[in-house]
Amino acid sequence: MLSKSIDAIEEKHAVAARLKQKLTAFLNQDKAIENYILKEKSDIVCSLRKAQQQRKQILLVNYASGNSQTVKNRMVEPFEFKDDFNLVWAFDTVLKQNRQFKICRIEDVQETLIPWENERSHHSKPVDVFRNTGDLNKQIELKMNLKARNLLIEEYPLSERHLEKIGNNQFRLNIQVAKYEGPGRFVLGLIDDIQVTGDNGFYKQATIWFKKGSKSLVSQNNPGKAAKYFDKALEYLPYEKNILYLRGMVRLLMNNKDGAKKDFDRMSSLDLIDMSGEKTTQNITKVQSGQVAGLN
Repeated sequence: MLSKSIDAIEEKHAVAARLKQKLTAFLNQDKAIENYILKEKSDIVCSLRKAQQQRKQILLVNYASGNSQTVKNRMVEPFEFKDDFNLVWAFDTVLKQNRQFKICRIEDVQETLIPWENERSHHSKPVDVFRNTGDLNKQIELKMNLKARNLLIEEYPLSERHLEKIGNNQFRLNIQVAKYEGPGRFVLGLIDDIQVTGDNGFYKQATIWFKKGSKSLVSQNNPGKAAKYFDKALEYLPYEKNILYLRGMVRLLMNNKDGAKKDFDRMSSLDLIDMSGEKTTQNITKVQSGQVAGLN
């Protein structure tokens, strides 16, 4: 009955995502997990829980790693779940490292009778609301409208507790994260609905990609490579006029007229460009010294 109630709540309210783990702990986990985890992955989660409780190693069959771009078996010692049982922390017995494994990337598991051999080394790291792992030492501040707020909560339910209403249909997210990439990608998908207001780390990371893109364009005459770097920079600062202008120019060089038009139209609509392009063109020569306006 309880598991059915949880399922009913989940369909309508984001708070269910936060209640699941607490309710599971209260009910000694095993039965509740079995009832409401996605059915195609419930057996995997239960096997991992069993290995955790019995302190046994377990084989992850055909784990698809996004970092190494490989699909292979991993012998691990699972010791902690995160993100509502969507992630598991485990010690990789081959790499001799604690790693985070996403349940959705595990094809199957094979239980073993091999006991843990590395319990003293077991140690997890925090997971931020954008599901990035690492020390939460980067501060971000985003201002957004109701549309972005709703999409943020739907995609990243744990962000809801950190949102503050600051006006009519206006909200602010001020939070520590492990990496800038997660919030950067979210901002890029909603550039008309979100304003980046901090911190300096966002600007510093954008500067790194901006410099690499400019070097690829000016020194190496490689517009294709430059375009990729400018794409990365715009993940952090989607409104920055220098990056938009240079990416537009690169797209013209690559005969991508539609892409260039989108960049120039974007700058024009946001009133971000001196239409002569003179100031921005001069900024290219300053990029190696980090003196570009808005990026120093």
